[in-house]
Amino acid sequence: MDIPRARGETVLLVEDDPELLKLTNALLDGLGYRVLRAKDGKTAFAALAGADGVDLLLTDVMMPGGMSGPALAAWRAKIGH
Repeated sequence: MDIPRARGETVLLVEDDPELLKLTNALLDGLGYRVLRAKDGKTAFAALAGADGVDLLLTDVMMPGGMSGPALAAWRAKIGH
């Protein structure tokens, strides 16, 4: 099966499990995506605010620090980033 390769897209990957973050990053990187990594909602919030553009937000649902994945996605949609 052919897996589509990236065409310059940026993914913000948010995951608090270091091993899962590392594995998912490697998979996305291997497909040619530019990957920004964050370990929690606070770090992801800062990455979104400072990024030139994020094409895809791939996030854990439950994260430490008081911000959930759905809340982060809702904030991203609100700012249109």
